[in-house]
Amino acid sequence: FGSGAGRCVCMAAKYPFKQVIGVELSEVLCSAARRNVQASGVRAQIECSDAVTFAIPPEATTFAFINPFRGEIMQAVLANLR
Repeated sequence: FGSGAGRCVCMAAKYPFKQVIGVELSEVLCSAARRNVQASGVRAQIECSDAVTFAIPPEATTFAFINPFRGEIMQAVLANLR
């Protein structure tokens, strides 16, 4: 969540996760992340979405937050995770 230009997504995709998804609200950063994922040659997906409403896959087990938000938004995202 808050994947930005995709650096952490690319790093995570080098580990044996079944799937890596980066969630980012900014279209500009999503475009940059997609380019960076493609350039790095890793298998990862970038979703341009609001983290509060993002449909979390039921099989998801590991989440990373790169300081994307605080307060009420964080509470809503955590409720979505639960």
